[in-house]
Amino acid sequence: FFFYYLELGNYQTTFNESRRAIEYFEKVLFLIQESETAKKTVEKQYGLSRLYSRLGVNILNIKDCSQASRYFTKSIEQIKNRTDKMAVKRIVQNLTSIGSIYSERNLYDTATYYYEQADSLLDIAIASAADANAFFHQKRHILWHAGANALNRGDLDQAKRYFLEVLEKFSVEDRQWDDVGTLFYLGIIAEEQNDWPSALYYNHLGIIALCRTFNNPDYLQLPALEDFRELGYTYRLLNQKARYLSLSAQQEADSVKKARHLEAAIRTVDLFDQVHNRGLKKMNILRDGQNTTIIETSLMNYKEGISIAHRDHRSQTSQEVIEKGFYYTQNMKSQHLWMNLLMSEATTHGNVPETFV
Repeated sequence: FFFYYLELGNYQTTFNESRRAIEYFEKVLFLIQESETAKKTVEKQYGLSRLYSRLGVNILNIKDCSQASRYFTKSIEQIKNRTDKMAVKRIVQNLTSIGSIYSERNLYDTATYYYEQADSLLDIAIASAADANAFFHQKRHILWHAGANALNRGDLDQAKRYFLEVLEKFSVEDRQWDDVGTLFYLGIIAEEQNDWPSALYYNHLGIIALCRTFNNPDYLQLPALEDFRELGYTYRLLNQKARYLSLSAQQEADSVKKARHLEAAIRTVDLFDQVHNRGLKKMNILRDGQNTTIIETSLMNYKEGISIAHRDHRSQTSQEVIEKGFYYTQNMKSQHLWMNLLMSEATTHGNVPETFV
């Protein structure tokens, strides 16, 4: 049965169904604790280190940081004396994950310690590896986390250095997820420094990296809904873009340019709305995981939409803009309803009817 549970755990992990994945992996743990034969078989054909690491990842997804850290540490203990490529990669991954846990707890120096441990181990592996490119993605991953840690600490210059190092070999063709997150945070740094041209530039590059074919350098242009490949950063980048366009419009003295920025901001909020509606059809809105984050991002987006519509209406009285503002208001109400359902543990009453969604 344990291989059946392992496969189900892997399957649920793939679809971010963390609680279900944990249930299956814990069934495997129970079986190997009961049977030495089962333990040896799992170790030989799957790997206890891999099992502990998978548990850590899923437990971290449900925000149980202490338990996740324990499993990452157990995973490292299983393979700490190995020097093969797969073992080094897993140790580095686990050290980076532990670092991210401490960064989330605002223990930035401890987080830095784990990132430096991971980076040092990786440098040794790269120096002796026949194919150094095999570790390239993990190197970028460590730099990304170090940049996020510096940003959370408030050290904007250090964060920017880390993120720019991640982007040294960035190309649109690669479209790495590290690049998307890096560009998003570079936008935030530029925003903090009131550098709106750079903020819009990095945001637009992030949107390009999220898409299959879209490659228009004009930041006032948007991709088609079908071109997006992933949900999480799509929400964040579109929300960010609408805010940046709105703020840059406020500072724009030219009335024509101001109107163009506000129009692009409205179109961005509308595109977010389309992406959000498509996302609801693909997922159970009450599942565990990212749902609360998505709802909070949606609330920010529709709130931004109301603000943009208000400013647009003041600059050019338009019935269409009034209707947009009303529509965003109704969407804000629905998102507040979803949040209240989640906070009241409405999941215990079963799935929401498709018609309601």
